[in-house]
This record gives sequence, structure tokens and C-alpha cells, in this order.
Amino acid sequence: MPARTKFTEEIGRKIVASIRKGRPKWVAAERVGIHRETFDEWIKRGEVKRAEGEDTPESERPFEDFAQRVRRAAALFVCDELDRIDREFGKSKGDWNRMRWKLRQLFPREFADAQVLEHHGPDGGAIKHQHAHDVSSHDLLAALDAFARGRATDGDGPADAGTSDREPEPGAEGDPRA
Repeated sequence: MPARTKFTEEIGRKIVASIRKGRPKWVAAERVGIHRETFDEWIKRGEVKRAEGEDTPESERPFEDFAQRVRRAAALFVCDELDRIDREFGKSKGDWNRMRWKLRQLFPREFADAQVLEHHGPDGGAIKHQHAHDVSSHDLLAALDAFARGRATDGDGPADAGTSDREPEPGAEGDPRA
């Protein structure tokens, strides 16, 4: 027996209408008393990929329809806002900036300014790194021990790397058996 759900066509219509007006999806859901995780679960149920020729179970069809209506409502809102920006641009820069801000907030992946993040080492130079395969397992274990004990590191590696309580690997540098 499928789990009970709060989903009804009336709740679905209210959420879709709210999204169509430009409200974030989670706000549209919360507005009618539906927690965002419940909303996300409904969408997930509606977007289940089925094998070719496999029919959607009757109990899942309302969620499939709901997910499609939610996507369409968001797309229609974006199209309307973009059309409005086209109409308003040049008439009232303030309104255009408000609409641009709203699109960036609601759809950051599509409308936010791209950001570049650069990392630099000391004095703007390269960041020194060492690949794990270039480090002996003894040095790696010593570094982990030092890190776990909260020891400071110098620029070349962990402090006291050679004073680990661990036995060196057979044949490794520092192994008295070598």
C-alpha cells in the first residue's frame, strides 16, 4: 500500500499558481502549508525515469503531472520577465534592475554573473603542492600523526615528521632493518 500523501490537485494548483507569479518553489509550497522537503519529494516522484515502454503507475501520475506543471510555470515566469525587461529597458532603468535582481535570485545558475576565483601562493606566486604518490608512506603516516596531534607545519611539510611513534615500513628510509 503506498504511503499517504498530503498532495491534492487543489494544493498542486495553488503551488503552481504561486510559482507562476515568480515565487521561489519552496516559498510557494510553504505558503500552502507544505514543507520544502515534501515538495521536493513530490517533484522527485514525478520525475522518475522509466524504461522505454514502461507505464507510469496510476498512483504516480498526479506527481508526474505536478512536476511538469511546476517546470512549465517557472519557465513561463522567466519568459514573461525577459519579455518585460525587453519592453521596459530604456524607459525605467530602476524597474529593469529590479527585474534583473529577481531573476538572479530565483535562477542563479542561469542569470547570475559568472565569478572567477583564483588562488595564489606567497607573494602571488604558485602554490606549492606535493602529490601523495611522491611521499613515502612513512612520511604520510607521520604527517597524519602530526595533524591529528595538532602540531604546526613548516613550509616543507609536517613538523617532527621523522619523530612519529609508528614503525617505518620495512625497507623505508629510517628503517633500522634496511
